[in-house]
Amino acid sequence: EFEQLKPTNGIDTQLFYRQELEKAIRDIRRDFDTLHSAQRKEMEDYYTVKIEEIQNNARKLVPLQSRQDDLMKMSEQIKSTKFELSDTQKLLIHEKDNYKELQERLAKLEEEYNYLRHQREDANDNINKELSSSHDRIQQLSGEIDTILQSNITLESEINIYRRLLDSETNRLTQQPVEQILSPEPTPPSFGSELGKVFNKKIKKGPIAIKDCAPDGKCITLENSSMDKDVDVSNWTLKRRVEGSPEISYTIPYGLIIKHGNDLKIYARSAQNAHHRPPSQVVNDQLDSWGMGTACETKLFNEQGEEKASHSQKIVFGSESSRHLP
Repeated sequence: EFEQLKPTNGIDTQLFYRQELEKAIRDIRRDFDTLHSAQRKEMEDYYTVKIEEIQNNARKLVPLQSRQDDLMKMSEQIKSTKFELSDTQKLLIHEKDNYKELQERLAKLEEEYNYLRHQREDANDNINKELSSSHDRIQQLSGEIDTILQSNITLESEINIYRRLLDSETNRLTQQPVEQILSPEPTPPSFGSELGKVFNKKIKKGPIAIKDCAPDGKCITLENSSMDKDVDVSNWTLKRRVEGSPEISYTIPYGLIIKHGNDLKIYARSAQNAHHRPPSQVVNDQLDSWGMGTACETKLFNEQGEEKASHSQKIVFGSESSRHLP
């Protein structure tokens, strides 16, 4: 029979069966792999489900554990707070004792302060009374001194006038008017000129004029006759000559402006009402007096040396008082 089964076409049977066996083995392996893969997938799905269940159960247990931990922490905090509260109560009792002690000390200090304040007030009252009495005494003495000084100045002025009356009236300066000449006008008798009349002659070359020269030599007044123009008289120079005396000169400080329609008074430093209040008042600290005499000549020069105004003054006594200046 084997002989009948042998192929008659000359094919190698051994090779044929080997190939068939290998094919069968491959089929078996393929079926095994398929079955193994299916079983493995089932096992993986099973264990995945179980793992998820375990994880869910674990998640449910975590909050409980966390709550237990929180309770433990809160318990510890409560214990710590109780200790702190106890310490704070002890500290509060101590601070209350200190506060009470400080209140007692404050009461004592207030009593001492009130006592010292009353003593100081009494001492201040006594000092104020003494100061008031001293001030009244000083005022009284100042009035007496002013009276004596006034009498002394009056006597000196009269002596100077009488001495100049004895001198010859020489070196009288005359000047021709350039732009405007103000007619000589008698000035009411003033301090130092009670025995005669004062005659003034004024000349100006512009809005600035020498308005007045006090016969007692205490003040010279400049005026700005302009209606709308202010004039800067910085570094302008006043020159004054009194008969028998050297010429005196004064330079007006920088920055002085005479407003239109206003005056500028320049006081000698010995004048009682001399106050430095620019631009209306200044004080010549270099001179005690502008000079006194029966014949005085005062001139005003600008910064360029040009003569801008002049003022001639003559005091006439006795029968000559009816005459005017030439």
